[in-house]
Amino acid sequence: MTATDYWTTEAIQSAASVLRRVRPAYAEILNFYGPLFALQESYRCRVNASPITISEEMMAIKRKADLPLLSSSEFPIDHDNARQLLAEICRLAGQANPELAAAARQIEKAMETGDFDVALLVDDPGAQEKLTVAAEQIAVAPEVLTTLIYHAARPSILVAAEQLREVSQKQGQWNKGYCPLCGSPPILALLDSEGRKRVCCGFCWHEWPLPRLFCPFCETTDAKMLHYFYSQQEPEYRVDECDSCGKYIKTVDTRHTGRTIYPALEALATLHLDMKAQSPRQDGDREQ
Repeated sequence: MTATDYWTTEAIQSAASVLRRVRPAYAEILNFYGPLFALQESYRCRVNASPITISEEMMAIKRKADLPLLSSSEFPIDHDNARQLLAEICRLAGQANPELAAAARQIEKAMETGDFDVALLVDDPGAQEKLTVAAEQIAVAPEVLTTLIYHAARPSILVAAEQLREVSQKQGQWNKGYCPLCGSPPILALLDSEGRKRVCCGFCWHEWPLPRLFCPFCETTDAKMLHYFYSQQEPEYRVDECDSCGKYIKTVDTRHTGRTIYPALEALATLHLDMKAQSPRQDGDREQ
């Protein structure tokens, strides 16, 4: 499946179940996020979305200047949908690890007493300063509140991305490393059955194709600067690194796996690759 396919709750649950079996070390994470992503899909179908309108003139200006169609803060959010989903996410989190469960109870209490404005927070789920202040007010770790608020807004974000994707496709090929819809960097790359690469936005989850020899962060195409490493125990995963900017992106090579790939789950079930990518390695560990 790609970003343009329709995901059912059953397909997401199935992908999580298979991933849990092949990546048992991530069982706790997948036990929370599998049901969460399936829940988001059911809410996605109920988002009350107003049509996004961008004039032809503005689209031409943005494309000429290599600007995304919208910024992440401009994505329209269905407040009622997000508020209801946040309450369900908190109930789901109550069955997770003690730290997350405790934070969920604090958020539920704040929602009941009106201690923070959910609509204000979900309108810009990337506004860290605003979220940090709200987190301090209800004694919750800022990173936890940021994560839960984003996931409450995610169905609306996905619906908006569907609308923007149609607009973007009319503009032709996008050759930049950041998302053509929202301008966010990619969080994951995928290699298809023919070895072609596409990357997944970490905010709206739009996917777009990029050349194999291309760093999405500094956009170098210098083969001497681009390397990757992988483990023979996990042939479906590799990490593409760039010596020019020092950044990396995790990649799923679908030619080495027959399971359904739900990118958001794969990004979570590869945290060990983040740790390895951020640790020193010898040149012999890398390939060009």
